[in-house]
Amino acid sequence: MAAGAVTAAIGILYALNERDIKRFLAYSTIENTGIIVTAFGAAMIFGAYHQRAMWAFLLLAGLYHVANHGTYKTLLFCEAGVVEHAVGMPRTRQAAEAAERGQPVAGPGLLAAACVALAVGPRWCCSPSPAPSAP
Repeated sequence: MAAGAVTAAIGILYALNERDIKRFLAYSTIENTGIIVTAFGAAMIFGAYHQRAMWAFLLLAGLYHVANHGTYKTLLFCEAGVVEHAVGMPRTRQAAEAAERGQPVAGPGLLAAACVALAVGPRWCCSPSPAPSAP
């Protein structure tokens, strides 16, 4: 469990200093791997003390995080490639400047990845709000 916490902290520290989009995403993956390892470590501790409900919860939470992270990080890496191709450089500052100039970079894929990362459903994130009902 401690190894997961240290890995998460190291991943965050490296990601904070990174300016390359893909390397930033890779360090973010290291951080998320630390979170997953921490969840599995805590599940083992609760399993050793015969706390089956917490063991099952933490095990399922870790497995859900693996699936969720794999889904949205794949989308983000693909979109990072689109941004890198559109801007010509893998730097985050140039990508932000391109977006400010009105250059369409990677809208729909980034929106979908953000929705998955925030764990909101497609109805909340990607569809217009429903019309108000009459009283």
